Amino acid sequence: SHGHVLSMLEPEHLPMLSLQAAVKSYPAALLHIPEAMQTAAICLMSVSLCGRMLHLVPPVHRSETLCMAAIENEPTALQFVPADIRKRLSAAAVAMCGQALQYVPHAQLTREMCLAAVRNPRGRRQEHRRGVTGPPQHSRGSSCSPLYAVPHDFLDHDMCVAALNADPLAITYVPM
Repeated sequence: SHGHVLSMLEPEHLPMLSLQAAVKSYPAALLHIPEAMQTAAICLMSVSLCGRMLHLVPPVHRSETLCMAAIENEPTALQFVPADIRKRLSAAAVAMCGQALQYVPHAQLTREMCLAAVRNPRGRRQEHRRGVTGPPQHSRGSSCSPLYAVPHDFLDHDMCVAALNADPLAITYVPM
């Protein structure tokens, strides 16, 4: 990795414009920029291009605005949003892509949120992004129905029918 080489260079040897250009070309370049040089603007650029890069953003920069930018690019980036902010952004993430439902705190789940998720299982997600790297996704994959994340209390006939109408493969998660 070239990360340790960058950390040995003095900040004046790494102009901000060069760092911004690197992140714009390759969002995961954030991984190789010393944390002390990761400005809010550079972090915002990275997550705007690839929401999953939120896991690389130092906690000090994980503002609601930056987290929302990540979610707008990749709703499942909700998993990397700090808990206090996640409560406020969960409904928006689920509205964009039902797969985000698995990252909503259980106490915050509502029947309406779950119904929105199963009706829009994959949302407007882009399956291929330039420069995507990151930790393994702890989801069951983009091809499965968010029905698996719906609490048992909400799993009724209407919920299951809505899930099946959106994705016939949701049958896997319909209780027998």
